[in-house]
Amino acid sequence: MPTPSVSETNRPTTNRAEIMLGLTLVTFTMILRIGIILGLRGDLTGDIDGYLGIAQQIADGNGFANPDTGQPTAFRPPLYPVLLSGWLAVGPLTIGVAILHVLLSAGTVWLTFATARRLGLSLVGATLAGGVVACDPLLARYAALPMTETLATFLAASLLYLSFGTSRLQQFLRGTAFGLAVLCRPTFWVFGGFAVIAWIIRTWGDQANEPHISLRNRIPWTTISVVCILVTPWMLRNWSVFSRPILMTTHGGYTLLLGNNPTFAREVVHQPFGTVWEGESLLRWQASLEDDMQAVGIATSDELDRDRYLRDRAIHFIRSEPTTFFQACWLRFRRFWGISPPESAVESVGRLWTRLGGPPDSVDMIKGGVRWSVRVFYLALFAAAVLGTFSKIHRPSWQPVFWLIISLMLVHLVYWSNARMRAPTLPAIALLAASVLRENQLSNRKTSPTHS
Repeated sequence: MPTPSVSETNRPTTNRAEIMLGLTLVTFTMILRIGIILGLRGDLTGDIDGYLGIAQQIADGNGFANPDTGQPTAFRPPLYPVLLSGWLAVGPLTIGVAILHVLLSAGTVWLTFATARRLGLSLVGATLAGGVVACDPLLARYAALPMTETLATFLAASLLYLSFGTSRLQQFLRGTAFGLAVLCRPTFWVFGGFAVIAWIIRTWGDQANEPHISLRNRIPWTTISVVCILVTPWMLRNWSVFSRPILMTTHGGYTLLLGNNPTFAREVVHQPFGTVWEGESLLRWQASLEDDMQAVGIATSDELDRDRYLRDRAIHFIRSEPTTFFQACWLRFRRFWGISPPESAVESVGRLWTRLGGPPDSVDMIKGGVRWSVRVFYLALFAAAVLGTFSKIHRPSWQPVFWLIISLMLVHLVYWSNARMRAPTLPAIALLAASVLRENQLSNRKTSPTHS
């Protein structure tokens, strides 16, 4: 997507020390992720979101199908299960998840480090940014789960890294990263929307200053073409299966209703912060939805009608309870930026400690230490990022960093939210936090956006 970029001459020159630091970060990340995945290897089979089942359906020749019914589905975005399905010709799917996540984690850290250098941060600042991503508790935890967090964060870091430059190759790579990102998590479309708005504003001003350059020559045709090439097969497949060219998924209606319904409002929104939706209540609510849809003649296999029905119910609730909706938005905001780890993650650390041979009577102490360590980590990280925001908010080259954070946060003000949804923003947050350190002298040079 069109994004602001800095001149190639403003980038710090790559040297041996920079390469060695980058490789050290990558090596550290891989060792850390391998250790976590080995310690929590049982979690690799926990197919909470159904991605492993869809990957198996693809490998078995059934196409992108619901693992429970065998029917074609568009409930989940396609990229992650498609990547996993390719591994099944080689070995067990869980090993494929582990290898993919280790490589993606290492790539994310390298891209964050390299982006920091492109933004003019010193080697110390760039190392800090990469180190934050390497050690981030949220990313480390989800490396052991077959979910999209690791892939989405890698693609987010790729988008930030590729925000620089205007050559045809750079446009091609930028379009590739964005096309894959929206096929991994449709929420990236909002980030693209921010980029388009900024491009329109910038182009409007440039057109007045440089009228001899036609608007057609300012449009990043290569980026747009690559995005279209990547997302069109998914749309055509959905058109063929569902008689509708679905660009995203059929999951949006459920996710919108999940955070905007009377039961959630009564049991969570109107309760003290930290109250969770108990599992039994959630299951009863889901069962009631199924009963309601059957009552109006919507079949279980009819994803389009189900998505539309659930979305309409959510919109009706929002319109009829605007005060509750805004209270829920405030709750989602706090959840998105939550600093306390979920109990499931704390319990996982307890299991890992036991497997490493730790004394059973020290498990509670370890879990308590993890809770407070994570809280201190995020408090320090967010405080530094806020300080970095004040110093960088007016710099054009930092615009994509802010767009990424703001766009994903805005989506999850309305849709279901928790700290897990924050994962793809972590490279951007790390960059802002690291920017509080003294910058490389190159960062003090005047930077200006160019057309991409």
